[in-house]
Amino acid sequence: MWEKPFLPEDTKERDFFVDEETIVKVPMMHRMGRFDLHFDTELSCTVVRLYYNGSATAFFILPNKGKMKQVEDALWKETVSRWSNALHLSSADLYIPKFSISATYDLKDHLTKMGITDVFTKQADLSGITGDPELQVSRVVHKAVLNIDERGTEASAATAIEIMPMSLPLKIEFNSPFLMIIFDRTTNISLFVGKINNPAEP
Repeated sequence: MWEKPFLPEDTKERDFFVDEETIVKVPMMHRMGRFDLHFDTELSCTVVRLYYNGSATAFFILPNKGKMKQVEDALWKETVSRWSNALHLSSADLYIPKFSISATYDLKDHLTKMGITDVFTKQADLSGITGDPELQVSRVVHKAVLNIDERGTEASAATAIEIMPMSLPLKIEFNSPFLMIIFDRTTNISLFVGKINNPAEP
């Protein structure tokens, strides 16, 4: 849950530029406020950090046109640490698409390499689980799903007042392919790393 949620009524359809020829309409969340921002001149990308309730944070990384590969190649723990130290609180008009991504991984090869083999053969004894000694495991699948939407806090804590300067804030719109990292501050571990090429695709 976001520490400071986006309001659903502020979500509007806007253009997302998948590539030179492809433009799709996506529901774009919007919030004006003060955010941790950084423009990395070395990698030519904009970094925005949003906080979840608890110890998790999300880094949204928007490479300049033609710089995605450069940013991907530099996506190391040291780079994220450098970004964390360089972020500064600044006013912004922020647009981020709602999206849902998922990935499925077959773990049989990985488990076999770790020495977990009998469960995939006729030597398997799953009678304690199934009651049938004639069964064996054929596949182990892990599915990860990430949904990004407006929800951020419970209703009792959803109201927030931010003092904004009189000048027009910087507009940051994630309307082309971008990267996202969900990072846990307590354990110093990346929980999720993903590339969003087209938020309109499931």
